Amino acid sequence: MGEVIGASAHGPGDFVFPEGVLTLAPSPVPFKAGPEGALILTASRSAAQELLVTCPPLLEILAGM
Repeated sequence: MGEVIGASAHGPGDFVFPEGVLTLAPSPVPFKAGPEGALILTASRSAAQELLVTCPPLLEILAGM
């Protein structure tokens, strides 16, 4: 197995690359689930924008406020 660079643990409900939601950026690094797996939720850009408009606290979370 290759070297793990910048490994960190994420808990339930954590955003892995929150800035990517706001900028439509691709993942800056490969991401791999741990031994127990992961649940990945995806949405279209328009759905993500709708969530940000209708739920201001979500925007604060993603913007790191």
